[in-house]
Amino acid sequence: DKKTEVIPIFNVMVFLEKNNRVELRPSVQDIFNMIHNVSRELITVVSHVPRLVETAEDAGQGGSKAANLPSFYESISNDEDATLKTIVSITTGVSSIVEKVQSFLSYWEKKYRHIWDQDKDAYIRRYDKAKKPLSAFDGDITKYKELQDEVVAEE
Repeated sequence: DKKTEVIPIFNVMVFLEKNNRVELRPSVQDIFNMIHNVSRELITVVSHVPRLVETAEDAGQGGSKAANLPSFYESISNDEDATLKTIVSITTGVSSIVEKVQSFLSYWEKKYRHIWDQDKDAYIRRYDKAKKPLSAFDGDITKYKELQDEVVAEE
């Protein structure tokens, strides 16, 4: 349903690192740092954005309504409670996914670890010694292709 569909703000990729650990890129910490940096930068940018009323006055189209209105920056700076609540809400949201991310990474490691932990050279030697028929070889290729499709289809 388009009305209830959740569209992610951030995309991450799952990578198998050289130390045989499954990790996300960017990491949750990287996303957290980026959100805080963007929040700070956004407040700085807002300090230079005039209100539309000010822009209209500069063009000679209005009265002096702008003198009564604080700038966006002043509004944000003066409302420390709302600003702090927003930052805490963002921080809580990011922190709340840490356990889910760890669970997701553990799931991947448990389900697919056998693929990268397997001694591939020994596997090929055993395969060579077994002298399996071509149909068995074809079946194994199909099995690994299906496993690849399964990995790609994971969310």
